[in-house]
Amino acid sequence: MVEFVNLPTWVSLLVIVVLPTLAFCGLSNWVCHRHGKGLHPLRSEAAQDISGYLFSIVGLILGFILVNCWDDMKLAKLDLVNEAQKLVVISRLVEQFPPDDRQSIRAALVEYIDLAVNQEWPTMVKGKPESFTRPAVRKLYDILSRIEAKTATQTEVYASVLSNLDSIVELRNQRLWLAAGTLPEVMWWVVLLGSTLSMTVLTLFPPATPGNYPSLVTLFALMFSLIVYVIVILQYPYSGQLRVEPSLMQEARTLTVEQR
Repeated sequence: MVEFVNLPTWVSLLVIVVLPTLAFCGLSNWVCHRHGKGLHPLRSEAAQDISGYLFSIVGLILGFILVNCWDDMKLAKLDLVNEAQKLVVISRLVEQFPPDDRQSIRAALVEYIDLAVNQEWPTMVKGKPESFTRPAVRKLYDILSRIEAKTATQTEVYASVLSNLDSIVELRNQRLWLAAGTLPEVMWWVVLLGSTLSMTVLTLFPPATPGNYPSLVTLFALMFSLIVYVIVILQYPYSGQLRVEPSLMQEARTLTVEQR
């Protein structure tokens, strides 16, 4: 699915929105045309009632999934802000440490950012995230383990640096988790099959007097396909045209280098 997300916008719009809408529009016109000639192979009043309930249930599910995917997108942006801020905070807090330790920590922070931007991010865009920053994280913990806090201020700063580093690791893990896609495979089956089934039933069982029923089917098909399209775009926060970029991490790197 992530390969599809990374395609140009017009391709995904064509496949997810335009073609299904045109297909259901054409099918609905064909069915209503047969009904106008007195041919009712699938006419059923009960089926119309069922299609109404099915349409409502699938619509609620799609709405719930859409809201959750949007929340995950906002969470991805917020996590990046917090991760970048904590990297800058650590680079400033270590000013209280001896020069050698200070320079070592800042060098490790720059290494962490370089690995995240240049190696982790490309795998995140592909939806197959890998943790390339582990060596830099281990190096940071090793450096901190060798530092001896000699004053009350250094002790307080040491605890704060360690707490921020722990938070960075958690944010990194959550970033990698979100990059793999926020929607389980079973939910994708619900989205695709549920939408297709509800629209098919709605199309094949028109009322006794269809009138402008094809226009209504086309409108619902367009609405469903647009919702599915937005879900597809949002469920991979670091992929596609509307993705979270590592610009804040690069800004954090610039600030860290300036302090070295």
